[in-house]
Amino acid sequence: MQIFIIYLVVFMLIMGVICAVIVAVSATSVRKAIDQYNDLITEEKTMLVTADEIENDFIGKSYDKETYGKIKEKFKELDDCIDEISERLISMKRLIEKKNIKRFKFKYNQVLQNFEQFNKIAEKLDGLQKEEKSTFTYDEIMEKCGYPEEKRLQRQAQNIFFNGCSTKSELDVRYENLKKIYESSGRDRDTYKQIQMEYKNIVNKNKPE
Repeated sequence: MQIFIIYLVVFMLIMGVICAVIVAVSATSVRKAIDQYNDLITEEKTMLVTADEIENDFIGKSYDKETYGKIKEKFKELDDCIDEISERLISMKRLIEKKNIKRFKFKYNQVLQNFEQFNKIAEKLDGLQKEEKSTFTYDEIMEKCGYPEEKRLQRQAQNIFFNGCSTKSELDVRYENLKKIYESSGRDRDTYKQIQMEYKNIVNKNKPE
């Protein structure tokens, strides 16, 4: 009987030690999860600042239709990525409260992948914002002004580049400024030819008979 009691006491002591170890390990895991969660929250704040900076880089710039389409698509991907990170962080906080560390680790790895995805999208947008067009063809200018196709086909008869010039002096100044932009750049030769044509038409039209 005494031997049985001794075995029982030893067994209870061993179980007590095991339980203490489990509790200690669990507490350590929870603390580690909390630290990881806080690190992700800090990274999320940095990500949101970066997203605002990316958006500001595009303000006041113009792009062709193809590039604009790519930009629009990438910004949607960026927004979706940010939303997914936010939702997963909320879920991770609940998992910590429930001490579901196994599930937390799974979510943690998912969020790390989301941040990698965000960085890749941000790099792509950075490249796209550098594709800003500094000059435009004549047809592109007409289109940006909202002229329908049939109007653009009659562009030779319209005063676009020199709109607002009421005197010969103003006309000449505008022409020289446009000349510096288009002739020196060596780009958009069709646009420069159209500027010359429009300038000559206005001058000839206002010549004294």
